[in-house]
Amino acid sequence: MILYETLSQGTLLFVLLASGFACGFLFDFIKLLTKNKIFQNILDFFAVIISFVVLFLVVLLFSYGQMRLWHILVFLASVMLQRATCGHLLAKLTSVCYNFFHKKFKKGK
Repeated sequence: MILYETLSQGTLLFVLLASGFACGFLFDFIKLLTKNKIFQNILDFFAVIISFVVLFLVVLLFSYGQMRLWHILVFLASVMLQRATCGHLLAKLTSVCYNFFHKKFKKGK
């Protein structure tokens, strides 16, 4: 007989990956929100807190509160994967849009 916790490991893996990607987008959103270093550090601190709360809630809901090392590693790997892939694409896209609108409104004056 298979233990009930082992049946949900695939679901837990998928949810950890999805929540890690979502937390990575949270960090991207914070970078877009402000250019002030002090304010950005404060928002990064809150984003880290929110990320850990999300991790613990996912583990609590899907793994019955049993925290294992691979849960943390998968979550951190998915955040880093998002930052390495989508983070650079999003940064490039926002810089192109910013330059386009900056030139357009600068010519209008």
